[in-house]
Amino acid sequence: MTVFGPHYPAKLQPIINHAERLAALLHEHEIRNPPSDDAARAWLTGRAEEVEMVVGFIVADWREDQSSEGGTLIALSAYLREVHERAEEELPLGPVPACCVGDVAVTAPMTPCDPSPATVRVANPTRLSPDTLFDPASVLDDSDRKPDR
Repeated sequence: MTVFGPHYPAKLQPIINHAERLAALLHEHEIRNPPSDDAARAWLTGRAEEVEMVVGFIVADWREDQSSEGGTLIALSAYLREVHERAEEELPLGPVPACCVGDVAVTAPMTPCDPSPATVRVANPTRLSPDTLFDPASVLDDSDRKPDR
């Protein structure tokens, strides 16, 4: 069973859907349109699987009551924002990446992608290294975590 799917509260489902579209976009680039630049290709290799895995870790914390919905939204938003920033540097995604379009009809000019459904400010944001896995706890401050039982 994949971590993506229609089984999240209304607050989390849009960002989970966005993560799924981002993973699909990265996979498509890796398989069908790999970058010619060695550094970009190295960054892209396995990135779609990383997105699914990191989303899975963040969601697991929420499911185990280790993180609130708000904390989960913050962690997912911070992670997706970081992946977006690097993807825009490494890949020809255009002004609005396909993962940002979603399932809604566009009736107004689009603005650059914001992976979060709402503006989210992260206390002490951590810049992710492109060579290491993401630690979701690094973007959560203690007020977003539920107390130990």
